[in-house]
Amino acid sequence: MKRIIRTIGKIFVAGIVAFVVLTFFCSFYYNTPVHYPNPDGSTDYVWQRNYHYSRMTEGIGYGVTNNEGLMNEFDYEEGMKIDVLFLGSSHIENQFVPMSRNCVSLLNDMFADLTFYNAGVSGHNFKVCVDNLPYALYKYKPSYVVIETSSLIFDEETVNKMIDGEIAEIESHNGGLLELLQKNPFIRLAYSQYESFVKNQSADEEYQATDKQLDDKATDQLMAYLSSLAKVNDCEIIILYHPTIDTISDVLTYRLGEDIVSEFGEIAKANGITFLDMTDRFNEEYANNHLLPYGFSNTAVGVGHFNVEGQRMIAEEIEELLKEGS
Repeated sequence: MKRIIRTIGKIFVAGIVAFVVLTFFCSFYYNTPVHYPNPDGSTDYVWQRNYHYSRMTEGIGYGVTNNEGLMNEFDYEEGMKIDVLFLGSSHIENQFVPMSRNCVSLLNDMFADLTFYNAGVSGHNFKVCVDNLPYALYKYKPSYVVIETSSLIFDEETVNKMIDGEIAEIESHNGGLLELLQKNPFIRLAYSQYESFVKNQSADEEYQATDKQLDDKATDQLMAYLSSLAKVNDCEIIILYHPTIDTISDVLTYRLGEDIVSEFGEIAKANGITFLDMTDRFNEEYANNHLLPYGFSNTAVGVGHFNVEGQRMIAEEIEELLKEGS
């Protein structure tokens, strides 16, 4: 019995030591902030404020969240003039490259007379961004809003939910023991890996089941709604579309066909919404420079989030668009 107790004790001590070592390692390898509900509604949630983060599971990213818990190199003060507001998902938030090489930071370096602000947050796809858009416009009062998306197909029911503000809110599980557990980087990484596995399976099933046809009526209704928001708030809305790469060979192919992308762009233009399609730029960079916008040295080629080249491409296309409109 004593031998069994000693063995259990040794296993327990070894487990504690391993946990401490892994936690220390993950404090550099995967140290992400906890998120909290955003009371002003401009996003569903924000990260811990002024938090030094780092993650190396996909690329090598690091930086410090600002006083709002968003990915900007400067703090936001009430009444600050925001010329160009970015809304979007983890592609725009981008914890996967150094913050200084995020497209929004690059644009702030490119334009001395304009202020670009990053309100992109993980999980905030196009549906969530449109749902939050009235609140974001009310708070930041930008001259331009850039909404990032890799999806263009929305049915009538989804469009109505966007317009009526009925898109399900992304929950924040904070407070008490749950928040304490989230603040441990090793536990956070383990859960993230499990969550990614589940999401990847769901995404594959959703893609297989998707009817890849544009609903013209629903799309027009959505663009008309965005146009009305732009007029009321005296701003211009830019939809930043970046296609998902399907295959890589001599040329790139994408999940959505050219006809769908072109049709969406025409409907957007007819409603006064600027549609910035990154397809041609991606093709050009691949053909001339053998560069891809997605993927890192520690991940698969051409998949995942924007790498530093993708961030640069986005920044340069936005720069050209703004200069043409000035």
